[in-house]
Amino acid sequence: ESQQRYLEWAAKLHEIGISVAYSGYHRHSAYIIANADMPGFSRDDQMLLASLIRVHRRKLATLFRETPPLRSEFALRLAVILRIAVLLHRARSPQPLPHVQFQASGRKVVLSLPGRWQIFFLR
Repeated sequence: ESQQRYLEWAAKLHEIGISVAYSGYHRHSAYIIANADMPGFSRDDQMLLASLIRVHRRKLATLFRETPPLRSEFALRLAVILRIAVLLHRARSPQPLPHVQFQASGRKVVLSLPGRWQIFFLR
């Protein structure tokens, strides 16, 4: 499985639910992804994407109820990275974002940002 592919897909699709309603758009986005005809995506792919999109806001706990156990660590890592990416790009500023480096190992993600930014750890 390519983590980068899933992350790119989730990042591109996470706001699709705004066309339904801004309030709870992450839930609308997840519903659309889970139920749309998406040629080239397996049912498991769609469920993983829907889960990532649903938990990019609010509670991560639902991710574990909806993700097969063998993919839960993989999904958790991607969910954390997607949350960080959404936060960094939230303002949609034309200014370039800082250079971001991260390392992921098991359930730990280390994110390094320069200057006034901080380092985040997830355990």
